[in-house]
Amino acid sequence: MTVGIGSTDECLRAIEQRADAGSSLEEIDAEVVRGAPMDEDHRSALWLYAWSRLEAPGRPRDRLPAVIGG
Repeated sequence: MTVGIGSTDECLRAIEQRADAGSSLEEIDAEVVRGAPMDEDHRSALWLYAWSRLEAPGRPRDRLPAVIGG
C-alpha cells in the first residue's frame, strides 16, 4: 500500500519507521520512495537512505554519517 507522504522530512520518518519495524527494502521502495512527490534524483536519494538504514546494522540510525574529505 502506497501512502501519501509530502515533505522530505515525512519521507525520511516513514523510511525510518518502516526500517525499524522490519520492512524490506522492496516494501519501503514500493510504499514510500516510488510515491514520493519529488523528482527522480530525490527519490534516488531516499532509496539510498532506506538502503543505508537496512544494510548498515552497526551504524547509528538517528542521522546520516558525515562525509570526510581528504
